[in-house]
Amino acid sequence: MKRKSIQLCMSALVVTIIFAVPASAQPNVRPEVQAPLHDAVILAFQEKNINAAMAEISEAEAVPNKTPDESGMISVVTGVIDQVIFQMAVPQRVTVSPAEVDARIAELRAENALPALSTRALRNHITAQIALKKMDY
Repeated sequence: MKRKSIQLCMSALVVTIIFAVPASAQPNVRPEVQAPLHDAVILAFQEKNINAAMAEISEAEAVPNKTPDESGMISVVTGVIDQVIFQMAVPQRVTVSPAEVDARIAELRAENALPALSTRALRNHITAQIALKKMDY
């Protein structure tokens, strides 16, 4: 539990640092990507509104012609929000089996709708999404 708290704090610190840097110092991150990600972080951490935060991430993902820096920032914020979900799931003793994750990945692959994340990040993200549904959040 302590390790997860430390991971969550570190994730929050990373996101804080990312958003503390002025947009002018981030030449490859356009405001139409950065603004919804900033809103997602506020919604997840301050308001604990995960569904609204995920909607903001979807808005950032929908921006066409993203740079590698923009895609990277989306991945970081998605990972941080996944950690918030995991923290919410622990007290409720929500569990997600690897088979559930594999099945959901197969469904998304069949729909050609897999998020552009590394394998580990993808598994974490799918696990978080399943946990969120189980919490009936």
